This record gives sequence, structure tokens and C-alpha cells, in this order.
Amino acid sequence: MANYYTDHPELEFHLHHPLMKRIVELVERNYADKDTYADAPVDYEDAIENYKRILDITGDVAANVIEPNSEDVDIEGPHLENGRMIYASKTFENLDVTRKAGLYGVSMPRRYGGLNLPNFKLNGSATLNGTDLLVTPNEGNKLGSAMFVPTFAATSDIHIQLKLQITTTVGGGADGIAFVMHRDPRGAAALGDPGGAIGYGGTNKITPSVTVEMDTYTNSGDPNDNHLGVTLDGDPTTHIASYIPTFRMKTVGTPFYVWVDYLAATTTLTVYVSQTATKPLLPQMTTVVNLAQRFGNQPFYMGFTGSTGGELSQHEILSFIASDTAATSGVCCSNNADCTGSQLGPVCDTVKNVCSQCTPTQLGACTMPNPGCDIGGASNTCISGCKSNYGSGMAGACPSASAPFCIPSGPTAGSCTACDGNFGSGSGLSCPQGAPSCNATGFCGLCTKNSDCTATCTVSTKTCAPCKGDQGSGVSNACTDTAAPLCDSLGGCRKCIADTDCATGTHAGPFCNPTTGSCGTTCLTDAQCGSGKFCNTQSGSCDQLVTTGQPLPSGSTCTAETGARVCQSQVCSTTSNQCVECAADTDCKTAGQVCQSFVCKTPDPATEKYTLAGGGLGGSCSFGGGHSGNAGALCLFATAALWMVGARRRRRAGRSQ
Repeated sequence: MANYYTDHPELEFHLHHPLMKRIVELVERNYADKDTYADAPVDYEDAIENYKRILDITGDVAANVIEPNSEDVDIEGPHLENGRMIYASKTFENLDVTRKAGLYGVSMPRRYGGLNLPNFKLNGSATLNGTDLLVTPNEGNKLGSAMFVPTFAATSDIHIQLKLQITTTVGGGADGIAFVMHRDPRGAAALGDPGGAIGYGGTNKITPSVTVEMDTYTNSGDPNDNHLGVTLDGDPTTHIASYIPTFRMKTVGTPFYVWVDYLAATTTLTVYVSQTATKPLLPQMTTVVNLAQRFGNQPFYMGFTGSTGGELSQHEILSFIASDTAATSGVCCSNNADCTGSQLGPVCDTVKNVCSQCTPTQLGACTMPNPGCDIGGASNTCISGCKSNYGSGMAGACPSASAPFCIPSGPTAGSCTACDGNFGSGSGLSCPQGAPSCNATGFCGLCTKNSDCTATCTVSTKTCAPCKGDQGSGVSNACTDTAAPLCDSLGGCRKCIADTDCATGTHAGPFCNPTTGSCGTTCLTDAQCGSGKFCNTQSGSCDQLVTTGQPLPSGSTCTAETGARVCQSQVCSTTSNQCVECAADTDCKTAGQVCQSFVCKTPDPATEKYTLAGGGLGGSCSFGGGHSGNAGALCLFATAALWMVGARRRRRAGRSQ
């Protein structure tokens, strides 16, 4: 019997491409699913075996069902019946066999019913260069990106390790390379503009996004031609954090290393850079950005962009490791087990994700009488229990200005900790009125301007006056900072944390932006708009869902995600850029939905059972740059399929033997 996979051994050849191991490790998150899902691979060899099984089934269906039906499909074709478009009868047969074989949702994560197969897309000049990912060659006006399918949830911790090389042989070199996390409607095809946009910005900017750029050319808003920066929503001219390394990033034959860590609990993004493979103890950039808010609590794409202009460089990714747990190097940690044998100490500080001698609640390793824990440094250290706050002039005062508060009682008594808010903020460790300003290091100091306070600074005494009303209320001593517009009962101004904080009163608008803490008129998520509406990303307004036959909002391009968000039917046409009725289950791109009465709906599990639709079908996988030799084989995984139920059962049975 024919089989389009086994009959073409050159396809299996691509399974052994040197880059496959890195791709599989990434998409399988270091095989984290093996203890949760019976059919998840336990290692690289197991994963390759699984992929071969899947390709075998796909090749069987393609050769013995789809190909024999192809002529009849071409002859009958889709046609109109009673004003409705009807697929050819053999097309329905193909879809039915495909569904029964489980050939839907192959690139969807397992938690959504898929098989989590590797799926990435090369765009523009991006190619595979042996074991490396070449984002741009050393040629002028080149533009490339490589994007991986959504794997990580925006509510998870993210830990990225990169080894990069920027080689410049002509001119001064330009423009740079960037690591991008995004939910752009173009998905894996997202690509910005060349030159100073570094492949993520410009008129085709990737948004919403969070980007860590390695910029090697001075453009508007740049500090120099050798810096790292964190930017938002495809705007390379505005940095929310930046750093100038002590070495030149664009050097012939010299790689460098970048680490990107995101802690969901604190919404903190930290970036480290080094010329060696040893991760620095202290980050070079630290900023706050809420990925869950920015990406709507949805899995997001991640990848790389790069560009050249009149001056040029070759931009390469030599290694790429991504995980939702911290590395077990003895420095970065997620639990105490990761710190076994670490020179920094046996205890993991799960806030900093750094091995330490202690935490305020874990003092067992401290041997001195009345021990405490100083958390002011990069790694926490044991101290004799503190008796007073830093700067008090008393014996036993906390030794570090970055952790000035001595905890007087409770299980953490005798430990020093940082402030967590300005005077009047209502937080547990807010600064006193006499030293009201909590700065970035956690140290309480005197105010010199209103921005040091939650309300106003009395310059003569350098102390903060309590607020008496929200921003815009018109009362005396109202809150003045748009990022902290709410006056609480303690006389401190605070950020908004939910739309309910902005719903009444004199605020700038009804929507809360938790990232900035300000109230405004711009919606951020569809959930803010309520039933029957969506958040228009172009205008920031809540608009009614678009009815069938009507065009999409101005500036919107039809994608599966756009149709699901803005259309009443949840389906749009890429040809007309209008909302249209669904005609078959394959039209429904939202996980688990089927087409019922021309509208995509989630079937009732009590009466219907469907294999998850969506993911890798429909020709969504393609590779740019004209490099179909290697990339085309990888694309095969985005159009392959889940194995049949019997195959799953055989595999599970084989494991238990």
C-alpha cells in the first residue's frame, strides 16, 4: 500500500537535521509534559519516534484517501446549492477521514488537546545555516524573522538563554537583532521593517509585543550604536529600559550571551548580558511589564528579528534555550533542590530566583545566634538578627540601604527587608512620613519633588503631605500622578488594579491599565468590553461585533484570530476581508469549536465528541527566503497529524511493558 512518507526517505532525512534537537527541546519545554500526558515524549529519541509514527499515518491518509479522491474533487469542485457554498462530496469524505484519524490540532499544545508538534516559520532573509539560525546575511537592506508557535502561557515564568553573533565586515555595521515576544495578528509570519526598525518596528511593526533588542546603529531615541533595550509594541525609539555593554556586540568571530527572565508573580523582566557563558549575578536591565495583561492571558509567539541597511552585518543565533523553569546552574533556581552544591548557598530565593544563604522564612543554614537574613544584595546572606532600621545609628541596624526595614516580630523577626511603597501607599512596608520616598532599590529617602510622593511634597520639610481626593477631583491636595490616581483611606495615592477602580468618580476614563496604574479611555482586552463587543486595537474603543457580510474594522486584516475576535460568526474571508458564515468545521479556528448553523460554536460535550480542530491544517505553514530544502521538512510537522486512537493505545501499552 502506498505511503507518501515511507515512499520518500528524503523526508526522514530532515528529521535528523542538527537543528532538530534544539527545536524539539524548545517546543517540548525540556520534556516537561512527560509526567502529565501519557503520550508525551520522555526525551529526544522518544520524540523523533513519535514524529515518525505521525508522519506514517499522515502519509497513509494522503496516499490512500486524499490522492484517489483528488480528481473527483477537481471535477465536482465547490459549488452553490440554494445560495450556499457546498464542498465537493469527496472533500467531505477527506475531512471525515482526516477527523477520524485525528489529523487536527497537531501544533496545538497538549493542554488544548493537540500534540505539541514543532512549528516555526522563517520569514524574509532568515535561513538555517547548518546548526545556526541566520536572521540576516552580511548584505545590505536585508530583513528577516524566525517565529515559533505559541508555547508559553503569558501567566508563566519565562527563562531564555541566547548565544548570538553579530559579524560586521563592511562599514560600521547595522542594524541589530531582537528577541520578540508577541501576539501580532500575523502570528508566525510577523515581520516589521528593515534598517533602524530592526525587523520588529516601522509601519509594519509587530504589536502587541515586548522586545529585547541588541541595537548596533544609532537611530532616533538610541543612546549609541552599541546598546541593549527593552521596547514595547514595535516602537524602537522608546526604551523602557536600556544598557550599554562594556564590549562591542558587532565583532568578527566573537559571540556573546543574553539571558531574559520573566517572573509572572512580580511581572518583572530582567535581562543579563555577558561575553562569557557564565550568567552575571546582577541583571543589566530590570523593568516591569505584565505579559498576561499585554497578551490577554493567551499563549504567545516568540522569535527573532533582524535587519541591515546601508551598513550591514550578519546576524546569527548560535543557540536558543527557552523554559518556564529557571536553569539549575547553582545560581539561577526555582527550588532548593536547584541549589545543591551551589557556592552561593543551599536556599532558593524564589522571588529573585537566585541561590542564597537564606530567605527570611528559611534561616536553617544560618549558624549565628538570633539569625536574620539580609536580602539587600543579589544573593541573600545570613546576619545576626537586626534590632533597628538602616540609618538609625543604633546597634544591630540593618546593614544595607536596599533592605532598610528590620522586621520586629513574627516568624521572620530579625530579618531586613526592602520598602514596597511610598508613604501613604497603604502597603505593609511603606516608607514613614519622615523619609517618604521608596526608590528603586527599596530604600526610603526624603522627597524633593511631588513625584517622590503619592500626593505632594512639602519642599520646606522634604516630607509628603497626605492626599485628600482622586486625581481630577478638584479638591485641595488631590493625587497628581496619572500612574497613581486613586486616593486611599490612608492618605496615599495608589495605582488602579482593575476597571472597577476607574468606573466612578473623576478619572480620565473607565478602563484600568494595570501596567501603568492609570485610568483611561483605551481598552486593552476584549474582556473589558463585555458580551457582544470587542476591543478595537486601532482606536482603543469597544465596538460591536461585526455582522456577516460586513467589512472588518479599518486597519484589520483577516486572520483566524481576527475573525474569532471581531465577527459574530467568528469567521472572516481573507479574500474579501469581510465577516462570513462558516461552512465546515475546518473554518473554525478557535480550539474545540465546530460549525453549527453557519456559526462556530463549542459543541455540547454531553452529546457530541469532536477531535480538536485547528492548528496545523489549512496551509498556514510556509517558509520565506526561498530555503525550502531544510525548512520545508520542518514545515511538514505543522501539517502532519495526531496518531489514531489505536496508535496512542499501542504506544501507552508499549511503555508499560
